[in-house]
Amino acid sequence: MLHGFFTNTHLEMKKICFSLSACLATALAVAQPVLNIVPDSIKVSFESSLTDEYDNFPISTYFSNATEDTVAIRWLLLFPDENCPKAWNFYTGDNNQHYPTDVVSNVNFGSNPFVPVTLNPHDTGVLILYVRPRFTEGCCKVKIRYSLINELYEESAILDSTSIYVCLSDSTISSTHIEKKKAPIAAPNPANSTFKLLGDLIAKEIWVFNILGAPVLKSAYQPDQLFDLSMLPNGLYTVCALSEQGGLNPITRVVKQSVMP
Repeated sequence: MLHGFFTNTHLEMKKICFSLSACLATALAVAQPVLNIVPDSIKVSFESSLTDEYDNFPISTYFSNATEDTVAIRWLLLFPDENCPKAWNFYTGDNNQHYPTDVVSNVNFGSNPFVPVTLNPHDTGVLILYVRPRFTEGCCKVKIRYSLINELYEESAILDSTSIYVCLSDSTISSTHIEKKKAPIAAPNPANSTFKLLGDLIAKEIWVFNILGAPVLKSAYQPDQLFDLSMLPNGLYTVCALSEQGGLNPITRVVKQSVMP
């Protein structure tokens, strides 16, 4: 009798332990992020003459697949800010294409477009929000929500979001307008193999770091110099400038995205 009791108890304990392990493994799997979004929030200010109706101002955000699986991503623009100037237009572009002003998502269920951004493991997607002010200055907050599309072409999970706060001012109004330095940017971005830095920059060296913060490239800096990313995997990289005084500061980001043959 005691032997049977202990045997049954042992089996029940094994079942409980197995169930707990399975639950723990599931919880850990759920806790792992699907996307790394850079930046998770951003505040941008532009100053322009605002004299051209078709002037537009691009703001880039990046989202990286943090899993070992291929994922399909939907993005959705949300405009909860009632203070957005009514004259402003917004349009977008991602890894697949550019969209007209009336499109707020790359995946619209039951209608077009239906173009999820497909990311292989550790690949990086880009979403560019273009603001067209149409002669009007002001400020606006835009929220972008990312979600997962499953194999049944359904939205299976809301993953994360990023917020963009953008302000545009009319430079012709200022009586003491001072020419500002142009912040360095990487071009082209995304880059297939090489990029160069455009804008005002004084630096001794350029360092490039991967998303884990490890240095993957270091080079002396010369204007119009090309930086080679061809041997690096696809992903998001931070570009830093080393000054003559020894300070190392981040100046921009670049996405390595090789074109498939």
